[in-house]
Amino acid sequence: MRLERYADWPSRLNAYLAAVQKKIPEEGLDYGTFDCVVFVADAIVEMTGEDLFKARGKYKTKIGAGRMLKRLGGMEGALASVLGPNVPAAMAAHGDIVVLDGACGICMGRNSLYLSDGGFSYIPTLKAECAFHV
Repeated sequence: MRLERYADWPSRLNAYLAAVQKKIPEEGLDYGTFDCVVFVADAIVEMTGEDLFKARGKYKTKIGAGRMLKRLGGMEGALASVLGPNVPAAMAAHGDIVVLDGACGICMGRNSLYLSDGGFSYIPTLKAECAFHV
């Protein structure tokens, strides 16, 4: 399922990422409220207007997140259930969702953004295990 992005999605995504960059040091990461799944779900909302994250607020701990993901077939299964089948990381485009070591991030081109305690981690997109088109 490929979502339709707003015409101005790049500027919307950039504004969202700037707000997140400021938010992380101030508020930190919090399972169910602001973790990698919420991060990419909110980015998808910014780019498309579609909120696909039905588990928002239904877990509050790392264990709860793990249980939820296990029921959905892991991170890849959870993303596939709302975004369709994954593609190789080499096919990821700006704004697509990428998965690496059980975490999801946002493809920005050659590098992808993943959340970390201090802000963003920039990791080469080709290191991702797979990607999902938005």
